Amino acid sequence: QNLAISKISNLETQIQTVQNNQNEAISKISNLATQVQTVQNNQNEAISKISNLATHVKTVQNNQNVAISKISNLATQVKTVQNNQNVAISKISNLATQVKTVQNNQNEAISKISNLETQVKTVQNNQNEAISNLNNLGICCPALFTEIKGTCYFFSSDHNMTKVNWNDA
Repeated sequence: QNLAISKISNLETQIQTVQNNQNEAISKISNLATQVQTVQNNQNEAISKISNLATHVKTVQNNQNVAISKISNLATQVKTVQNNQNVAISKISNLATQVKTVQNNQNEAISKISNLETQVKTVQNNQNEAISNLNNLGICCPALFTEIKGTCYFFSSDHNMTKVNWNDA
C-alpha cells in the first residue's frame, strides 16, 4: 500500500508538472498570438502608410507635370513676346529711317525753295531795274506792262525811237 501510495503521489506530481507545463505553453502560445497580431497590425499600418505615400508621390508627380506644362507655355509666350518686340524694333527702325529720309527731303526742298526764292528775288530785282531803266528812257514795254493801253515807244531797225499807238503795235 505504501508503495502504491508513493507511486500515486509521484504520478500526481508528474500530472501537476504536466499541467503546469501545459499552462505555461498555453500562456506562451497566447503571448505569441498577441505578438503575431501586433505584427499584423503593424504591417497593415505600414501598408496603409505606404499606400498614402504612393498617393502623395503620385500627386506630387501630377503637380510637377502641370508645373512643367505651365512653364513650357510661359516660355512659349515669352518667346512670342520677344519675337513681337523684335518685329516692333525692326518696324520702328524702318520708320526712323523713313522719317530721316522725309527730313532729308524736307531739308532739300527747303534749300531748293530758298534757292528759288533767291532766284525769284533776283528776277524781280532785274525786272525792277529794267522797268526803271525803261521808264528813265521814256519807253513803254508791252511785255512788262501788258495791262497798259496807250502810246508806246520802241527802237526801229535804224535805231530811231518811233512812236506808235499801243493798239497798232
